[in-house]
Amino acid sequence: MEAENLLREAVAEEPCGAAPHLALAEFLLENLRYAEAETVAAVAVQRCPTSVELRLVLARIQFRLLRLEAAAKTIEALLAIAPENGWAWFEYGKILWNSFDRADSAFERAGDLSGNDGALLAGVAQRFLYDLDTRRLRSITSDFSIFIRTCGTIL
Repeated sequence: MEAENLLREAVAEEPCGAAPHLALAEFLLENLRYAEAETVAAVAVQRCPTSVELRLVLARIQFRLLRLEAAAKTIEALLAIAPENGWAWFEYGKILWNSFDRADSAFERAGDLSGNDGALLAGVAQRFLYDLDTRRLRSITSDFSIFIRTCGTIL
């Protein structure tokens, strides 16, 4: 409870700052307080409309609440300001897939934009594995293998 109070104080001290709102929304999300998290994130997006991170967390909250249409609109707005955000494309794919819509191109785009983000690559690979799409899975796992080898060289 003390952590939450500190986060709320930080939001009060910096009402137009993205970071305190983001931290509070993520804290509430992690504690399964979805409705409160959505309210905090939605207010924060209004105050900081260019914050990619706030829009992403708002979409994730809406997704957890199964507000798929709202989540899709949030992600589409995010992609309008940050079309090269791999995580936004991944979340969009999840939303489309759960809406029984075609999600392949969104997941492919996420994979293309993943760069050295192993968690994003793994998430995309898992989606294609779930669908038993072996052609796309081979492509993603090849990228993932290159990523692992690169990390080993760096370390």
